[in-house]
Amino acid sequence: MSETSKNKRRLVIARARERAGQELDFVSALKVLGRHWVVVGTGLGLMLVAAVGIFVAIPPTYEAKASDVLLVPAQVGSTQAGQANPYLGFGGALGIVAEITARRMNDPVSVEDMKSKGATAEYLVDIVPGEAPVLQVTAKSKDEQEALNTARIVEKAMGELLQRNQLELKAPQNLLIVLSPVTTATQAEASRGSQMRALAGMLAVGLALTVLAAFMAESVQARKLQEEAAKAMEESGVDEILPVEIPPVDLAPGNRRPPVPPQDHRRPPPGFIDPAAHGRQPRQAPPGSAEKTQRVQPVTPPKPDPDWPRVDETKRVKPVTPLQTEQRPTETPAPKRVDSTPAGARPLRMSPTNGSTPGTK
Repeated sequence: MSETSKNKRRLVIARARERAGQELDFVSALKVLGRHWVVVGTGLGLMLVAAVGIFVAIPPTYEAKASDVLLVPAQVGSTQAGQANPYLGFGGALGIVAEITARRMNDPVSVEDMKSKGATAEYLVDIVPGEAPVLQVTAKSKDEQEALNTARIVEKAMGELLQRNQLELKAPQNLLIVLSPVTTATQAEASRGSQMRALAGMLAVGLALTVLAAFMAESVQARKLQEEAAKAMEESGVDEILPVEIPPVDLAPGNRRPPVPPQDHRRPPPGFIDPAAHGRQPRQAPPGSAEKTQRVQPVTPPKPDPDWPRVDETKRVKPVTPLQTEQRPTETPAPKRVDSTPAGARPLRMSPTNGSTPGTK
């Protein structure tokens, strides 16, 4: 086979595959996944095992919270016997004091100090939105007890830091701002946000790899079929296989096609000679002969007798048909011949030889 014929060779693979140049729709993609259900099932099984591994390997994050409110002393005074609290100079705006305390607790130096005291979990000191100056401590850790200990240690250290800062500014003892607990860290809540994020990422990657593996298997199988078809065409000498357009089948009762009558596959009788095989033209029937041979006279069935089941045949009086006399044509009598020979004379007879009368010379 020439190289041009090989380049022109095309193969159309059936089994719901799309032709070249057309987009792959959703139904065809589902058919491809259905044909390679082994690959899809293996991918889903691996994803299930990976999901169990994520829940085992990645523990939930425990979160413990504690909150305190800042309170002014019972008797507030800007000056008393020559003493004053600089923190009360903000006009009672304790929110500024709370913000200063929160920033100092979140300082890296304070974080290292908390770790040395046993607060190994990650924590954050923040101000609760609202009118009241409330500080909230949030500790997060993979271990529930570690989160609880961190929240308690940071809450205690926050009160000590606030008191130390006021004493450094020579504030009197009776005018110190104090922290009053609002909620204490007695229970840590489990948060599975990290597990859900890992599970979502695994499912996205797993589904993509499963679909990719199914389409790769389909491509390998199609290439194998093309190679087999090309080899078969080379052996048979066929250059090209064209696609056959199959019309859609409508199964509605009104659109069903009539059944195809069975074809006659009888063998010709022994001794039959095909004229076309010997170079002879088959004899054509004269025009109109087929109509004569196929013309059928309709047969009119006799009308049924309505009284037949109720009347006895032996008592039925049949009508008498009058006898028809045969009429013969009248015969005309032949005319009589008059004999003019005299009496006693012998009639003359002609000789059969010469026509002369016997006895005469």
